[in-house]
Amino acid sequence: MEKKELVMNCTLALHGCRTSYDRSDLDSWYLLGTYEYDGSKLYLNTLDDKICYCDRYDATPLKSWDSLSAMLTSEIERIFGLFDADGHCIDEDVPTTPVVI
Repeated sequence: MEKKELVMNCTLALHGCRTSYDRSDLDSWYLLGTYEYDGSKLYLNTLDDKICYCDRYDATPLKSWDSLSAMLTSEIERIFGLFDADGHCIDEDVPTTPVVI
């Protein structure tokens, strides 16, 4: 298994399949993914199209990105930096969830 598959498979899981692009039938939040580290979530806020990161049991945004592509670029770069060339976590004490400032 390549490093990118190992890292992304065990750190951030992306979910979902859209069956309709008609936004009138969607709730305002659409779950996109979860972080294995603590079960925290990523969701699309369909009211403003921002991608939000939140706690496992609370949808209050802790961090947000302006688009899906911005979130993916940011998270892929950040997550890959947490692992060595063999796909092993560099520091087990460092959370693999987004940094919240």
